Amino acid sequence: MNKPILFKRVLFLMLSLLTCFAHAGERITPINKHILAISGGPAWYHAGKMQTLYIQPDFPNTYNPEKNTDVFANAELFAGFQRTLTCTILGQLGIAVAATSSVTEKGSIWEFSDPIFDNFIYQYNMTHLHVAMKGKALSAYFSEYNLPYLSGSAGIGFNRAYSYNTTPQLFEAVSPPNL
Repeated sequence: MNKPILFKRVLFLMLSLLTCFAHAGERITPINKHILAISGGPAWYHAGKMQTLYIQPDFPNTYNPEKNTDVFANAELFAGFQRTLTCTILGQLGIAVAATSSVTEKGSIWEFSDPIFDNFIYQYNMTHLHVAMKGKALSAYFSEYNLPYLSGSAGIGFNRAYSYNTTPQLFEAVSPPNL
């Protein structure tokens, strides 16, 4: 086993046991129940990187995104069960499904990968959805009602891009077909 991971596990176990001994008279009552939680809030994204694509041989286009950071909404539904792990640590394990609102990505297209030929603006929308197995370790060290926690998850995510269109910046330029 990896030494840093082993060290972290031993440290976590020792801290858990120390909190048990420090609060031996204040043990939390065993809590074994099913959990259903809904959470939401803001999430931030940063525009992607500049890319050059060869849509036709010998005619590269460079897609230069606007360098901005934007905020969109994020919501998650968590369903699982909760068990008492130590006298001050609760554990939760379950399935989480999360989704975001739509975000718009914009930028310019350099034909022939040359900034002189900055003739088009592109725009498309994106959303994100993921499904994951999620685990939480909640600390009842301070209070039975205020439970700070650490969480981790592993799962699969899906990004959906749609409504792509290009707009000419010059009236002489002919826009390629939108997808």
